[in-house]
Amino acid sequence: MVVAFAMMTLVGCNEVVNEETSENTSSDSLLAMPYNKIIHRFVLRKQDKSNSMNTYSGIRWFEENNKQYLLWGTRNNVLQASWDGKTASVEKVYNFQAKKGVRASIPNEMVVRKEMRKRVVYVVLNDNDEVVKFEIGSGKILWKKPSGLAPYGVVMANGKLYVSNWSGMVPQKTTTSTAGIPWENATVDRFGTVASGTVSVMNPETGNIIKEIKTGLHPNDIITNPRQSYVFVTNGNDDNISVIDTKTDQITETLSVR
Repeated sequence: MVVAFAMMTLVGCNEVVNEETSENTSSDSLLAMPYNKIIHRFVLRKQDKSNSMNTYSGIRWFEENNKQYLLWGTRNNVLQASWDGKTASVEKVYNFQAKKGVRASIPNEMVVRKEMRKRVVYVVLNDNDEVVKFEIGSGKILWKKPSGLAPYGVVMANGKLYVSNWSGMVPQKTTTSTAGIPWENATVDRFGTVASGTVSVMNPETGNIIKEIKTGLHPNDIITNPRQSYVFVTNGNDDNISVIDTKTDQITETLSVR
């Protein structure tokens, strides 16, 4: 997998733009400047020996003590690399073991923020059906809590975490229409297709779920507007976008992209 980063902060801009592209090469990561100029090639397979293959995801940048860092997920790890303006060097590996019966935890999207003078990361573990909050540097896990099934994206808005769940909520014991997916049993329709999609609203202090919001099918990428008054989640199997009001945590609009 080839991952490209547009590092606009390195050329005097005030914000970071991360661009991610996938190719079936299972090989390198590229650090790229705007205008398609490649300035550094970082070979991930030389740094991560855990048979990561094409599981790279969740790219995030942050700055600490005037030094720039890069975070991304691999099969069971979150890697932290420093950037000196010319090259990237891995400085820390945070490991998240797969839970029983799962081949890999698959850290995916992340939120990086400063809390109580400490840098923390919220990361979804796609195959573990979990969200983890940990400290940068020490790697201390502050909490690890279940989300919905196959969480993919995460965003912070209005003091809450919003997590998109590919396969929706965990089926009730009385639900008869279920089928096994790589991580758990999911609610399915009569054709065996996953029939549930949700966003979990979580308390960032405790990790407890505040509310489950039913969305379209296969919710994945999730973002907020600058004022954090709305959250937008793309529903891949329904070709639409759910708009969530962060005051009421209700869907106010569904936008078709067909």
